[in-house]
Amino acid sequence: MNLSRWKDFGAMLLIGDGMMGMVQPSRYAGEWQMGPSSWQGLMEFLKERPNLTRLIGAVEVAGGLMLAMSDDCCRAEAKMKMT
Repeated sequence: MNLSRWKDFGAMLLIGDGMMGMVQPSRYAGEWQMGPSSWQGLMEFLKERPNLTRLIGAVEVAGGLMLAMSDDCCRAEAKMKMT
């Protein structure tokens, strides 16, 4: 798989994960309470703070959108240089 597809895949993951955290923050954080105790503690912390979870989700969505659009900007610039 080329780099562009990996970037698209990463953007989809960030956007989807961020949206889930924004829509149902407590439920979403609760579903990730597995693994090491430090991770479980972090998820419990986020579960008790839905607005913080929403903020983190919004940052993820913004990052995913920026990642998705960065490839388009690079392609547009490359096309302009070719002409």
